[in-house]
Amino acid sequence: MLNQIKRNPYFASVCMCLVLLVVYMFMTSESPGEYTVLNDGRVIKIDRDAFEPEVIEDIKTVDSKYPRIPHIIHFVYISGGKESKGVPSKYEKNIRSFLRFHPNWTYYFWSDETARALILERHPDLISLYDSYSRPIVKADALRYVLMYEFGGVYADLDLECLRPLDRATMKYACILSPEPFVHSAVWYGQNYFLTNAILLCRKKHPFYLQLIKELPNYAHFSGSLQSAGTVFFTNIFEKFSKIPSHGDFIFKFDIDDDTPYFYQAKLESAETENATYVVNSQYFMDSIDTGTLAYLKFTTMCVLYSFWNDLVRRGCKLWKKKKANAVQSPHAYINHMWVHSASKWFFKSKKKMVPIHSIIPHVEQFTSIS
Repeated sequence: MLNQIKRNPYFASVCMCLVLLVVYMFMTSESPGEYTVLNDGRVIKIDRDAFEPEVIEDIKTVDSKYPRIPHIIHFVYISGGKESKGVPSKYEKNIRSFLRFHPNWTYYFWSDETARALILERHPDLISLYDSYSRPIVKADALRYVLMYEFGGVYADLDLECLRPLDRATMKYACILSPEPFVHSAVWYGQNYFLTNAILLCRKKHPFYLQLIKELPNYAHFSGSLQSAGTVFFTNIFEKFSKIPSHGDFIFKFDIDDDTPYFYQAKLESAETENATYVVNSQYFMDSIDTGTLAYLKFTTMCVLYSFWNDLVRRGCKLWKKKKANAVQSPHAYINHMWVHSASKWFFKSKKKMVPIHSIIPHVEQFTSIS
């Protein structure tokens, strides 16, 4: 066989691929990382390869007539071109899913014109930077931080489908953040976590969002949208605000009464304070992973090439394998993320059927400058 490998490079390549595949299957098997722990007289099962516990109950809440997070939902469509009062038709169903569960909430729609008017009026020092952003996605990233600071409520990307009412999530905490799917951060980026800015819930005038706005100029030199205003930027500022090490060593913690991600070390009591940011289990708002063809190829490639020597990738690949085997979302999920990559240049140049926003949300609010 060794002679055949030497004579036939193609055969050698096939053998190498098979070896890598066997190693990948072995390293992402379900056997390692499972522990049974006795805690306070109760036996629980902990997977030390996981990034967070499994959710077994709904997000914590309190009985109150007054939500801490305002019942406002913000939708944004920045075209980067001619002013539009609507959204691409493919997002209509998603917007209506929010209306279905929140018929009495206040809705704001932000377009190129109204977004710029808001920033010019409320944050004039930011307008030159905002105008300098050439990509619509970067403008939309910066805008959502201003919306959260000035109005509070819920910001939702257009490719999010609402699965059930958000009211419960608006009562106990003043500001809620969610991680991206850990499969993405671990396998694609080799990071313990990233925080998503696709879904945001917060009271207005929260200091975290003010810090985000103030930090935007310091990251303007980055060419990538994720680094200049997107999820990488968002996570970096969260770490600054929370005074935690930047993606430091993963600290495994567990508490049978706490379903927060393992990297989140804040005590639940402090998470309830007015200026805290509470990081929830990703299964509430980011339980769906990207299942597109390109994503599948990227997962497969990374898992075959890196999971046998990079422990973080191995753990992420194990989670990916688990999610592939059971594609059913958690019954406690509030949101289904469609993972429409609308930031692509071709998307904004392509012809899209537009739907006027008032035909979807008749009572929608649109900002008018008072100046």
